[in-house]
Amino acid sequence: MLNAELLGKVEELREAVMLAGTLHQRSDRSDPSVGVPGSRIGDLLSPRELEVLAVIAEGASNAEIADRLNIAETTVESHVQHILRNLGVRNRTEAAARFLSRHRTN
Repeated sequence: MLNAELLGKVEELREAVMLAGTLHQRSDRSDPSVGVPGSRIGDLLSPRELEVLAVIAEGASNAEIADRLNIAETTVESHVQHILRNLGVRNRTEAAARFLSRHRTN
């Protein structure tokens, strides 16, 4: 049962990364399929912040995110602060949980 649960989480993360790449390429920030209760994530975050959030949801550190997205770690820190503030969450775990809750395959 644990293996099936882990495989499900891996699949969720894979989908989140694919979605983030798609969103980063799009300029339309009003995608109704993406959102948080009462708001659309696309209306709350920039495409780059969505990309950072998807990598946060994988469990990556700021240094890993910076390396992966080829940006400065201080830029990642700034994006993380904007993400937390704009989503109204206290920490990156809550942000990741909110992101993943909107991208699960049921």
